[in-house]
Amino acid sequence: RERERERERERERERERELTLRHATLEDREFIFCLVNDKQVRAMSFQSDPVDWNTHCRWFAKRLSEGVPFYMASRNGEPCGYVRFQNRDSGPWRPGVPDVVVSLAVHPQYRQQGIATAMLLAACRTVLEETGVQRIHALVKADNQASLATFRKCRFHANGTTTHGGIPVVCFVYPD
Repeated sequence: RERERERERERERERERELTLRHATLEDREFIFCLVNDKQVRAMSFQSDPVDWNTHCRWFAKRLSEGVPFYMASRNGEPCGYVRFQNRDSGPWRPGVPDVVVSLAVHPQYRQQGIATAMLLAACRTVLEETGVQRIHALVKADNQASLATFRKCRFHANGTTTHGGIPVVCFVYPD
């Protein structure tokens, strides 16, 4: 069993080496717009309605201007997803804030390949190194089996359940 865990960790490290992680820029706006409006992404989001272009542009510009840790992941030079952090209280980004909430999405072409795990691990490591962040929180819909598995693989600790907007969620924290 321990041998199998070590093989899985080595596969995770290999997928992580295949990824390039960088800060999101204005040039990523259209890719992210398409991704956030993907049917599966909308279904797993707390707000399931599609996002219109103008709303997205305002939101995206605000995130970039605030300096929110917002990372794009690429594999073989092609964008494959993003990982974004925000203050736990959802207010404007404040450098040095100790607790943040993470959000991520993977392009449909790259799903079920371990990309989400590699992206999340790399982004968490980066945000902890580059900012004053000490803990990363995640709220995952209780019925989102893929995301629940990803956060567990990334060694997030399940810290109870609650509801968010009336939706049952599992609360995760990293590092525990």
